[in-house]
Amino acid sequence: MLPAYLHDTSAAAWEPTEEALTELRRQLLEPEDSSRLESQLRAVGLTGAPLQYKYSGFDTNRRRERPRDPGLLRPWFSRAFGWADAIRGSLAVVLPAAEVVEEFKEASEQGAADVEG
Repeated sequence: MLPAYLHDTSAAAWEPTEEALTELRRQLLEPEDSSRLESQLRAVGLTGAPLQYKYSGFDTNRRRERPRDPGLLRPWFSRAFGWADAIRGSLAVVLPAAEVVEEFKEASEQGAADVEG
């Protein structure tokens, strides 16, 4: 999905991204102040029905069978990433580590676009 010239650098960039994801999971699953976090998440639409709406779109697209045709991979990823953006953008307002994930995602999307020429 990425051009060969990005393979090494994307692998190196994944390390801090994975660390940010681990930190996000920790902050969400073991918050220092759960009532404050819940209030912040509610304020940005990441609780209840608004979250379920966003997550349903993401999960439905994430679970779709990955196409075997390389030309169809980018649209497949774009749908799932698009829904993930709806969650990630709101999450970054509350937990800035989500921005690291966004930067990796954007660079990966650009790399995929480079493959397409």
